Amino acid sequence: TRTLGQMPANVIAQGARAARQEQEAQRTEIPVRALLNQLPRVLTAHDQGAFPTHWAACLYGGSPALHHRLSHLLAAFSGTINAPSALTLPAEPARREWTLSSDSHDHALLIFCPLNTKTAPTLAAWQLLAMFYEPRFFQRLRVEMNIGYVVSCRFHHSADHPGMLFALQSPHLTAAQLLRHTHDFLDSMTAELAALPADALTAHQDALLAQQHPADNLTDRAWAAWKNLSLPETVIRRLAQTQLFNAHKILISQHVEWVVLSH
Repeated sequence: TRTLGQMPANVIAQGARAARQEQEAQRTEIPVRALLNQLPRVLTAHDQGAFPTHWAACLYGGSPALHHRLSHLLAAFSGTINAPSALTLPAEPARREWTLSSDSHDHALLIFCPLNTKTAPTLAAWQLLAMFYEPRFFQRLRVEMNIGYVVSCRFHHSADHPGMLFALQSPHLTAAQLLRHTHDFLDSMTAELAALPADALTAHQDALLAQQHPADNLTDRAWAAWKNLSLPETVIRRLAQTQLFNAHKILISQHVEWVVLSH
């Protein structure tokens, strides 16, 4: 590992310029996109200070010769390269709420609900929940309430953390109001999920199975394998309505563990 003091002065200056440019881009970027860009850093932050500035990488596939060559190239960066035996599961972030500054007058909110129990049935249940939530979330907040420009819900994977992601941006509602509307939406879904007909569940299962086929693109296949979200058909087909309903109740009950970014 090369320390900062051993780095050439021009390299240090280049890194400082890049950091300043990134900070400026965060202030001028579309607010909800700026929050999404910061989510991986938040999920790997383990102190109470500002946003961390470290970088991380993950290698999938390749031969020992390639690994050896890459290790020499990465040695030019400051920081520590962990041996495979030193790798551990990602820890939970020390903070749950973060606020960014922005030049925009809009208010943006990002809510990430982490999935803590990463078994095949729970992964399937949460992905099916995302398919159930997504159109209803958009219909309720964007079409009926017209809260603003961005209303999105999906199953998301960030910094080795799978979970449910809600993204909102509004010119007239505050982040606190957007958070309250999200809570209200989830509460209203309880009755709908309890009465979900069997044919609707089957339709969601069919849609999820259609996403499980490996992509032709090697990069997409590596990304999918790294996320480890591929599920056997039997797991998806055996998922009952009661399991989906229980997953929804767990997501709501764990609201204190949600990671919330706003500005």
